[in-house]
Amino acid sequence: MAAIFVSLPVPATPGVGASIPVNTMGALKTIVVDGPSGADGELIIEGSANGGASFAPLTKFFTVDNPPEKTLSSVLTHMRARRHSGSGPAFVAVGGQAVTTNLFGALSSVPVNTSALGPEKTIVVSAPYQGRIVVEASNDGANYAAVAQFDTKGPDVQHIAGDYLAMRLRTPVPGGAQVSIGAGFPFESGGGGGGTAEFTQETVTNEDVSDFVAGEVVRIAFDNGVVRAQADALTSVEGTVGVTTQAIAQSASGIIANSGKVQALMDSGVGAASAGQRVWLSPAEAGRITNTQPGRNDFPLGVIKDINGFPLVTIDLLPEQAINAFVSVIAIGNEADASGSNATIAIGNSASTSGSTDTVAIGTNALGGENNAVAVGANSSVTGPGAVAVGGDAVASTDDAVAIGRGSTAVGTGSLALGPLSTTGSAGNIAIGSNSSATPTQSMAVGDSATATNTQATAVGYTTVSSGIEALAVGYAALASGPGAVGLGSGVVSSADSTVAVGRDAFATSADAIAIGHSSNSGANGAIAIGDTASASDLGSIAIGQDSTASGSGATAVGPDSTASGDQSTSIGNQSTASNTGAVALGNAATASAQSSVSVGSESTASGLQSTTIGHASSVTHADSVCVGFGAASTTTNQLTAGSAASPINQIVTIGTGALNAINATIVAAADGDTGLAIVANTGGGPLNKTVLNADVGALPVGAKVLYVI
Repeated sequence: MAAIFVSLPVPATPGVGASIPVNTMGALKTIVVDGPSGADGELIIEGSANGGASFAPLTKFFTVDNPPEKTLSSVLTHMRARRHSGSGPAFVAVGGQAVTTNLFGALSSVPVNTSALGPEKTIVVSAPYQGRIVVEASNDGANYAAVAQFDTKGPDVQHIAGDYLAMRLRTPVPGGAQVSIGAGFPFESGGGGGGTAEFTQETVTNEDVSDFVAGEVVRIAFDNGVVRAQADALTSVEGTVGVTTQAIAQSASGIIANSGKVQALMDSGVGAASAGQRVWLSPAEAGRITNTQPGRNDFPLGVIKDINGFPLVTIDLLPEQAINAFVSVIAIGNEADASGSNATIAIGNSASTSGSTDTVAIGTNALGGENNAVAVGANSSVTGPGAVAVGGDAVASTDDAVAIGRGSTAVGTGSLALGPLSTTGSAGNIAIGSNSSATPTQSMAVGDSATATNTQATAVGYTTVSSGIEALAVGYAALASGPGAVGLGSGVVSSADSTVAVGRDAFATSADAIAIGHSSNSGANGAIAIGDTASASDLGSIAIGQDSTASGSGATAVGPDSTASGDQSTSIGNQSTASNTGAVALGNAATASAQSSVSVGSESTASGLQSTTIGHASSVTHADSVCVGFGAASTTTNQLTAGSAASPINQIVTIGTGALNAINATIVAAADGDTGLAIVANTGGGPLNKTVLNADVGALPVGAKVLYVI
């Protein structure tokens, strides 16, 4: 068919020209630029495979380009010119064969039947993306191999040549970029035999030690000079660019094919071949191909299309960029094995990335046994996809696990072991620090020798241990061993169900106990100790304050040095003491030492059974007695004493509910030095003819008002 030509408008200043349809133009296109583009000017030619909806750069022209002409292979719907810099007139024309068989579509992770597409295939990534885009192809619909790879993170174009049953993306496109494909032929010749060559080409110079014959695989050696390629070593295969299409004398120039249908020579050791077989660069003979996959330096070149003329066979040659996607394999060291593909690297004695993709193994006996994995260090090993092991004897054995440090082990998807001899044993676990260990489900250990030994346990700190379910231990040598236990502070112990210990050397050792403060101790169920060296040692007891102590069941001690040692006793105040069942001491240094006694007031004392005293320095020492007032004191049982030590109450006192048979009275006679007093009721009656004992602190004169309790 006839050639067709189109012009691409070029803006006079930096910007984008109009897009021009080229969907009926063959894959082989020649671009000619005429006219200066300005000092140091730059023109970018862009292409689209999705109807002009998005574009990616194809090639560039600079002012200094000479000649300003380039030929490339690309099956596109539209092309356009972008002026990146410079100004002034410039003209771009594109020529190619007219065709009617171009087809266009989109690629995704779902396989697409491509059996009806021509061998020339152009893949266009239309927008910025993250990660890597790998295009795979299959000729049986089940097994796929990479044929193109994108790493630029932005719009890009790659061209490949080959007939495939199906194509797909290895993974969904990261970042949402669209991947389009255009397919067709470089031209339409109206038919031909299976051995007809259809290829893109370039002119090279033979820099090898002898003449080339047609069908030899070559690689770039110097500038545009080439030598025979061979898969016996990485240095002999890097830069593989194509196959000679003619004999080329030494130091002379000639044509090579760098994609498409081309005839290539099989290794002399190959006894037979058949159409559809994959071929690789031969490790045995320079410049030859083989249909047996090499054990190392595995660089596929294409697929056999026709065996007529064997050992000269027709193959669909992968384009240069697709071949060199596999030429990123590196093996350095005695018995190093980098027989995986796509950027596998094995460096070190017996290092291996056998059978993996995008994997690195560095160090003696390092093993990179899964895709996208990294093993660095002597005897390091990765056996999970995406895993990382760094350090001598480091092991990462599950998907995306990371082990960093000598002898570290990461077991569990996404787990992290960081530090010498650190260990994780379940998915998502974290162990950070030398000898740290987090082996049960969802556990975490951070710190030298930190250990988390139960489900969802967390240990943070040197030698810290969290061994209870959902327990938390934070601090040097902290221990949280009960379910739900919390220990925060150096040397803390939280060792029973739902206990809380906070502060250096705090101890909470019974269920639901709480100890907060340096050396605080809560040693009974439900007990609470808050304060430096506070202690709550019986069921439900509470001690709040420095050196406070609650040692009776249900006892409460509040205040520095306060003590509640009787069951259900209460002491509130600095140095207050309640030392018997039901005793209450309220006030600085208040003391209630008898059963059910009550002492209220600074330095007050209640030592009689069921006695009560209220007032500073007041004291009740007799059973069932009550003292009220500063310095008031009892002298007998069942007595009420009211008034201060300095002066008695000299007004009539009315006793309310609770004082039985109390009578207001007046002293009418005094005798025997106030030890015997005659009193009269304050009702106007005569003397009661009673002799009573003066229980006040001083003498009582005639006429004094007193309270007489019968």
